[in-house]
Amino acid sequence: MTQSAFIRRTVVAVLFLGVVAAWGFLAATLLLDMERGWRIAAVLTAALSTEAFVWVGAGLLGWKAFESRKAIWRRLTGGGAA
Repeated sequence: MTQSAFIRRTVVAVLFLGVVAAWGFLAATLLLDMERGWRIAAVLTAALSTEAFVWVGAGLLGWKAFESRKAIWRRLTGGGAA
């Protein structure tokens, strides 16, 4: 594995851990019945971290995942637009 591939995979792994932590924070706010402000902050954190993970991951690891998704969607829907 080249150094650039290692760096890309490491960045994606760190982002993934951030997503897991954000969703864990959201689960904790719901399970512990925290105040509304904490829940809103947890939802925003989970949503933004997930979105960042998807787009940065796609940019670093390549667009092949999106191309595959389109092909699967076409197969499921009989050739319609994705």
